[in-house]
Amino acid sequence: MMKYFAALVFAIFSFSSIHAQRFQGGPLFGLSAAQIDGDNLSGYNKAGLVAGAFVRTNFMEGAGMQLEIKYIGKGASDPVTEFDPDYYKIRLDYIEIPVLFYFNPGVKGFYIEGGLAPAYLMQAREDDGYGFVEPFEPYNKLDIAAAGGVRYDIFEHFSVNARFSYSILPVLDHPGGQAWRFNYGLYNNVLNLAVYYTF
Repeated sequence: MMKYFAALVFAIFSFSSIHAQRFQGGPLFGLSAAQIDGDNLSGYNKAGLVAGAFVRTNFMEGAGMQLEIKYIGKGASDPVTEFDPDYYKIRLDYIEIPVLFYFNPGVKGFYIEGGLAPAYLMQAREDDGYGFVEPFEPYNKLDIAAAGGVRYDIFEHFSVNARFSYSILPVLDHPGGQAWRFNYGLYNNVLNLAVYYTF
């Protein structure tokens, strides 16, 4: 899987270089804070890395489309506290390919974005205090999330991005396929902050 990831990153860099007049691209790096809704845990306690590449193009002045391919860590964590001695962590490693549309609302260097972020689960591990093992129930390999956020261009080549994403489909079904209204299972709930460098 990693060789396909590397090939896609290389393709994005090559594509943005060849079509530099219309396209911009480069690497991105940041951190994620995640939780899983529906697992009886709360709080963005699971920290993870975000790393990959992006390419974007403008349709018109101040509006365009951005494609990314990146590794992102998701999951959930229940840290040990004075009032809760139980420990639990689920680590979900994804390759995510967000497709986003953005526009400038009239503030220089500021953009609002939104779109879809499909992701492929490379590995799932859980730890209840005795080391990471495969989950008893396998997580769905495909995660499709709705994503939205903001971008601010700090300098000519550097920008910072803050984004929220939430699974549209459950990443793990409830036992026996149980459902309550629109709750069909567990859902990734992720915040991430990343720095983008544009060549």
